[in-house]
Amino acid sequence: MNRLSQEFPVQLLCGIVDLAPSTFSQPQQADELDLRNAIEEIALAFPRYDITVGLRRRQWHVNQKRLLRLMREGSSLVDVRWYCRSTTNSRHGYGR
Repeated sequence: MNRLSQEFPVQLLCGIVDLAPSTFSQPQQADELDLRNAIEEIALAFPRYDITVGLRRRQWHVNQKRLLRLMREGSSLVDVRWYCRSTTNSRHGYGR
């Protein structure tokens, strides 16, 4: 099917075999390797930086789920600290 998809449209081939065109996907390993390299560069250069913003600035449009999957597979999850600012004085001596 891969060889034929280079010569004929995927929709035509899937129609002949009675498959949905969504079941056939072409491998995008070269793009994924470039994307993984870009993720690693950003994560190493800016550990506290939002990686999705860095990817968008490099013309990569990747959603959060795909980014987290790639980072999980590559074991390159960055430790993100979430800061929570206290807005009330909960250390007072008064009861509820």
